[in-house]
Amino acid sequence: MMQTQIAYVLATVDHATDHIFQPVSPRPIDSTARTLGCGNITPSISPYYGHGYVQLTWNKNYEKYGLLLGIDLVGNPSLALDP
Repeated sequence: MMQTQIAYVLATVDHATDHIFQPVSPRPIDSTARTLGCGNITPSISPYYGHGYVQLTWNKNYEKYGLLLGIDLVGNPSLALDP
């Protein structure tokens, strides 16, 4: 089971970073993602999308994982780029 989870995490990072295995800078989300409902997306740009190894998105996820990691991801989303 553990090897399967490790393989899944590595495959996710590989795909999300376009095979470079480095945290990536934000990418704009498209109009389809905007309709999935997060409440924080404006017609222009939101700071809560596409940071890190797995493209962390939505302010609720920045809050959740910031609490888990003990860092202020909501106040400083670019901290998700720190390995």
